[in-house]
Amino acid sequence: MELIIAMAILALLMTAICGLMGVQMTSFKKTKADITVQNSAQETYDNITDAIMQAKNIRLEGYVITSGDKFEFDETNVGAVVSGTDVSEAIYMRGSDIEALPSEQQLGKSDFMTLKTTYDTGTTSYTEVYITKLTIKYAVPMDISAVPTDKQSEASALSVDTCTAVYEFDGKNMYLSRTYEYMTTLNDTASGADKSNQLYSSSLNYVELADGTTVTGAVATVDAENNSIGIELMFADKSMSYTTLGMVNIRNSYVLKDFE
Repeated sequence: MELIIAMAILALLMTAICGLMGVQMTSFKKTKADITVQNSAQETYDNITDAIMQAKNIRLEGYVITSGDKFEFDETNVGAVVSGTDVSEAIYMRGSDIEALPSEQQLGKSDFMTLKTTYDTGTTSYTEVYITKLTIKYAVPMDISAVPTDKQSEASALSVDTCTAVYEFDGKNMYLSRTYEYMTTLNDTASGADKSNQLYSSSLNYVELADGTTVTGAVATVDAENNSIGIELMFADKSMSYTTLGMVNIRNSYVLKDFE
């Protein structure tokens, strides 16, 4: 009789222990997933903001809201189809840069004028741009060993090279490619439409508009008056979400507006 009672008590204890271990394992998996999303988000944010901080030139392409409400990115319904918000394509470039483009490429000029801070009239107007493509040129230390032989003589007199980083946002994916003026052996290359080797992150949040337009949770706010750009990145993986945001001050004063 005592043996049966002891076995029953033991069975209850084993059930309780297994239940506790199950709860702890679920909690551990969720915590691990949360950390993975957070690490990916922070790494992506740091990469972009470091490049912006050192920028010599920036071209920002994306969408601005022309009517309707600001997008709400739901971590439990990533890629949801939304309605009631209209967007138009926009380009932000330094004034002289966009005016130097061929006329057929200046279609975003009116949008550009609304995106920059109207520092010349004493007013401030910030417009959020949902980024599709961000091109940043910045200086990097010269490594002569990465320069092809035919360019080494010219490059040897230089202490820095110019890197052009291109960040492309498409749904949940962010792609990053880098090309160099002299250190071309370090260039990122893609074969045709296959950009898998340039995939940097695949856990961004996004929504789909009724017309099929994809809007990624990557938002820029241009503040030309204070020579800074705000960056907000919204990540989501299943039920986990994480947002990074902040203003980035650019070291070079001529990046967002022409010399005064």
